[in-house]
Amino acid sequence: MSTYRLSSLDIAKGMLIILVVVAHLPVALRDEVYYFHMPAFFIISGVFLPPAEKLSPAFIWKKVYSFVIPYIVYLLSIGITYQFLNGTLDTQSIIKLLLGGRALYGPLGPFWFISALFVSLLFYYFIEQFFRNRYYKKACILLFYIVAHVEAFVFSIDSLLFYIPLAADVALLIVPYLYVGRYLRSFMAKLEISTATALKHLLLFALLATAVLIAIHYQVVDYQLDMKYVGYNYPLFDVLIPVIFLFAIVSLSALLNGTMVGKLLELFGMASLVIMYLHLPLIYLVGRHNHLGVLILTGCLLPLLLYLVFRRNSFTSMIFLGK
Repeated sequence: MSTYRLSSLDIAKGMLIILVVVAHLPVALRDEVYYFHMPAFFIISGVFLPPAEKLSPAFIWKKVYSFVIPYIVYLLSIGITYQFLNGTLDTQSIIKLLLGGRALYGPLGPFWFISALFVSLLFYYFIEQFFRNRYYKKACILLFYIVAHVEAFVFSIDSLLFYIPLAADVALLIVPYLYVGRYLRSFMAKLEISTATALKHLLLFALLATAVLIAIHYQVVDYQLDMKYVGYNYPLFDVLIPVIFLFAIVSLSALLNGTMVGKLLELFGMASLVIMYLHLPLIYLVGRHNHLGVLILTGCLLPLLLYLVFRRNSFTSMIFLGK
């Protein structure tokens, strides 16, 4: 991948993380954002995953290091502080912190994304190491996808499935998304060829995305997606719709690359994990009933500023960024 390519995907991640913040606020179209924003993040993650021949234990260890240390630091520091201030710090709350995933709520709600992605990367490593035959590999990915939707069919918030540690069961759907990113890598690269190519794809996928929204609005298609709570019941649309929106976003990112807006969004993309961890805690801190503009700025800009501070020091970079 070229540097240009990397920049464009960081811009796309910047757009998506802003949408994550917006989706956690009482705004119009927040439900529509759920159709694609989380799957799009996972698909982008898959773009950069290496094939089996380049997948070394060192790569996996680096991933473990980059995920586990910040996750523990943010989880314990924010979780214990939140529970203490609310007078709910007890054995049960500590157990829920350790369980992670769907057991986390309030300012810790988005943490399921990190743990589920981490588990998915371990599954990816297993598949790449033990299924070298491409047909067996594709059969395994398809099996993951089918089992994910079977679970979604039987899932209930009153069942033991709710408390699966780290939301590891969501990895059944995330792993196929990772492979979608890998398999679409060459096609996505075409968006980087020229401004005319990017514009053509933007118009096409923007029209398709608009058609999807209209179809859902007028109930031509009955669709919803909530990955954290295993709300995926449409096997065809659960891939098709996120891919349509993602290509529209990546096409726009290619057009913005090199512009001032693009450079700002690229920074947001680079800080996306910090924003994922901190946007809700900071929004809770300033008050969820504050002015909407204040909440959006708080959830986006403050974590970005903290990211810029963290990366300037090796120690803070290690514990808060995993680098």
